[in-house]
Amino acid sequence: MEQLRRLHAPSDGIKTVRTFRSTEAAHLVGRSVAWLHDNEELSGQVGRAEVFLGAATHLEDVNALREHAGTRPRREPEDPTQVLAMLNFKGGASKTTTTHLFAHYLAVQGYRVLLIDLDPQGSLTGSFDITNRHGERQEEFNWDDSIGPILTGETDELLPLILRTHWPTIDIVPAAIDSYDAELTIAVQTAREGLSAGDEFWLRVDRALSMVQGYDIVLIDSAPALSFGLINAYMAATGIIVPTPARVVDLQAMQKFAEFLHRWIVKMEQAVPSRDKWLRLLISQFSKASVTEQTNSQVSRNYLGSLIMTSPMAGSEAIKRGVGGHQASMRGRPVA
Repeated sequence: MEQLRRLHAPSDGIKTVRTFRSTEAAHLVGRSVAWLHDNEELSGQVGRAEVFLGAATHLEDVNALREHAGTRPRREPEDPTQVLAMLNFKGGASKTTTTHLFAHYLAVQGYRVLLIDLDPQGSLTGSFDITNRHGERQEEFNWDDSIGPILTGETDELLPLILRTHWPTIDIVPAAIDSYDAELTIAVQTAREGLSAGDEFWLRVDRALSMVQGYDIVLIDSAPALSFGLINAYMAATGIIVPTPARVVDLQAMQKFAEFLHRWIVKMEQAVPSRDKWLRLLISQFSKASVTEQTNSQVSRNYLGSLIMTSPMAGSEAIKRGVGGHQASMRGRPVA
């Protein structure tokens, strides 16, 4: 694993967010290049001549200029935080890829994003450089660093678990292999003691998130399993995205997942009604060159209509390499 990390990591071993040329920065800020030059000092980077001279503008600069221009998107204090959960009990459906890329997109647009990695395998966690509370890079995580204590009810304090990533506006609650233990612990607790009033296990993530402020959007990556964590993710979410490749075996699994989720929802809402939420299916790993996938996608749209997101996620080697941590390049510039 160490050899693979060296092979795919940047030359200095540190992941960085790509920079933006003046025209890109102007588009993101919503102003002209001339306006950027006139307001260069407002980026907070006075003295760095290359900022607007065609070389590189950092995301922090873009956000500072957005703040000045009044174009940075931000939810109002009275608006609830949007919590989007990527759910599917089948592995290989692109849940982590969807979460990873969506987080990058939202961060570039100026949103403050919190990631919660509910998959003990930790693929999403491994795609970021993470800094612990002591300001040191951290690659290995244990039970106390993960969502495990929240799931088992040991604590409802999520804030101490939130760590910074190499993206200035993306934070994360990392995953740890130890959090597999939470599933067994919840099952044993429920069998022995039942559920005490106000401590329903399926609301623990929801309650923890309700006490965290400062984020516009929370993205949850779930494990590829029928799990207590998946149920928690559903109950905490304001929106559900179900990534599904346009292959027969994956569409069959998606159908079974929907049936399972429906049964659980009916049972849980008899005790505690959940908030209103929306659900969409995302065709993932889509290949326009595959007649079979095109056919399967069209048949699915005929039956499910607007439940399927308009644009599929294309399957490509570039996406796989990017999510896997490979330092790609674009016109000679680093790409996150």
